[in-house]
Amino acid sequence: MAEETEVKNETKLPIEGSLRKSDQALVVKTTPQELLDTANKLKEQGYTTVVSLSAVDYPKDGKMTLIVHVTGYDLPPGYPKMVEIQVDLPRENPKVPSLINVWTSVDFQEREAFEMFGITFEGHPDLRHILLDPEEFKDLRPLRKDFVVKEENIMLKENWGDYRG
Repeated sequence: MAEETEVKNETKLPIEGSLRKSDQALVVKTTPQELLDTANKLKEQGYTTVVSLSAVDYPKDGKMTLIVHVTGYDLPPGYPKMVEIQVDLPRENPKVPSLINVWTSVDFQEREAFEMFGITFEGHPDLRHILLDPEEFKDLRPLRKDFVVKEENIMLKENWGDYRG
């Protein structure tokens, strides 16, 4: 994997961060307490769309990093095309304010991060499972690195005998 190099933010965007050389994305590191303020500033500057929201799990460090990529379709000259917001969260009971009142497009992405990583988005109006059976996956977070996939031999299940070749 190539080493990422970051350089000082010399864009015209009035937000603190570092410019990643590989893709020219502005990387903005913030805290859960400052996330909404950062998001509102970015939206005021023309960043109107959330491209992705996910997380990276660091079990050895006891943390997760929430990652949000935002862009805009009519950004002023000199602004980076992509901004990556990074928020470090404790692995146990990770909580962050919901961005839904800033960018409504983040609705399902927050629900997915809640379901897959266990991140609570405080203030989200409908924070419930979106992809997995809530009964079967209660308190299980499939995208955390310590998630263990239960193996089973599906050929031994009832009524599968007719499908064997």
